[in-house]
Amino acid sequence: MCKAFQIFTVGLLIALLCFNQKTNKQMKDTDINTRTVLDGNRNSSANEDTTIRFPEPDKSPYYYAALNTNWIEVNKRWSVRMAEVLSDGRCPTMVVCEVAGRATVKIELQFTDGNETEKWFETLTVEGVNRFPMPDGALKPTLLKTAVVSPPNYKTQSGIKITLCDLRPYPRKEFPRDIPAIPYKGLLLITEGD
Repeated sequence: MCKAFQIFTVGLLIALLCFNQKTNKQMKDTDINTRTVLDGNRNSSANEDTTIRFPEPDKSPYYYAALNTNWIEVNKRWSVRMAEVLSDGRCPTMVVCEVAGRATVKIELQFTDGNETEKWFETLTVEGVNRFPMPDGALKPTLLKTAVVSPPNYKTQSGIKITLCDLRPYPRKEFPRDIPAIPYKGLLLITEGD
């Protein structure tokens, strides 16, 4: 009886390994990071609606910033947009990693003072474990990194505080390979600076 159980267990393990190898091969042949977008809890193909939603509403002080789209007017003097995702090393779902990793994003800021407009770039990061898993996916404030931004040539003007709270889509099953092709959207928290 014990020998039969061992043979059954070994056979089951071999079958699972063969199935896993076949599944992994299929996953490598399909670049899921360029074809799917996270929308709540469902996946959609690139031909379907690719609206990315966050638990937080798209209104002040939170702003949804899609990659390479129009400027978001924060107030009468400040506008911002997400220019580029520089790296995405967040641990993919269904993968065991030693660290959660992080993503780095370059944002473009615009400060308008009268007739002059100044633009410049800032780099923001977001951690891979920035939300509590249960029950509502709330943000973890201690992991958020805020940048205080002021216009470069205006020492007397107060700036804004800007935080990249979230970045979607989140990597699924493998690390992203073609970052420029992914339709990222960031969740920015923007408040008045000191």
